[in-house]
Amino acid sequence: MSTLIRPTFWAWVLLGLGWAGFDPVQAQEGEVDLLAQLVWATDGAKPTGKDLKEVDAATRDKLRGVFRWKGYFEIARKEFKVAATGMARVRMSSKCEIEVEQLGKETFEVKLFGEGKMVVKKRQTLQSGELLVLAGDDKNDTAWFVVIRLHKP
Repeated sequence: MSTLIRPTFWAWVLLGLGWAGFDPVQAQEGEVDLLAQLVWATDGAKPTGKDLKEVDAATRDKLRGVFRWKGYFEIARKEFKVAATGMARVRMSSKCEIEVEQLGKETFEVKLFGEGKMVVKKRQTLQSGELLVLAGDDKNDTAWFVVIRLHKP
């Protein structure tokens, strides 16, 4: 990671972002449905020849409220379940993987792996209406995000 990300950036990320409109669905006692998005951010236009779609307006507005980029494009979207006090490992791309562990009723620990190496580990309470966001710099003054939220399929 470059020096473009300053400590205040990480403070915002670690505080988490609020989100409205999603309720957790618990199929079994303590099992939680989650949605993860791999998002690429840029000030430029959508790259030609890439099968990317803009993130929904609500996600874009939340990210723009904290981060500086104008365009946010979804690279991948994964729905998955995490059992009570269980763990799920999800491949977001050939270079990005997350491991999500449910530590308690609403407490999760997320490990982000880039090219097989753990990049960051974050522990956060995740309730209905909240986002858990992990981020980093990319080349050419762009960035990527992994956005996780409770999901109602």
